[in-house]
Amino acid sequence: MARSSPWFYVLETFRAAEPDEPLLFVREDRDLRRTLAAWRLMAGLKRPDDMAEVPNTWAGLWEGVEVDMARLADLLNTYEGHAQQMFGRARALRLIYPDGSVHARALKMVLDQAAPPKEDKDDD
Repeated sequence: MARSSPWFYVLETFRAAEPDEPLLFVREDRDLRRTLAAWRLMAGLKRPDDMAEVPNTWAGLWEGVEVDMARLADLLNTYEGHAQQMFGRARALRLIYPDGSVHARALKMVLDQAAPPKEDKDDD
């Protein structure tokens, strides 16, 4: 599906209005942070190409999206039920998108926390 399609236009409207409230959950929940990191590695999310009409709702944006829960569970090193639960939570909090991308500020929090600490250089 081309990035100029109506589906991607609807996706971008949601991305432009990312809420701040879910960031508290990201900061406090290690499993949620791991889910966001794993979501970016979920290659090949299947999206229907034949959508005649694109619903302008969050639920509509996800209609027909197929997620490989076994793959997500493998990436999270957990069982499928837990992966399904974390996927549902991240989706409900609008932290993940059906194209495999992640809420921009949440992703920054995850990457900042994962980065190794910077070494102080002493000139002594």
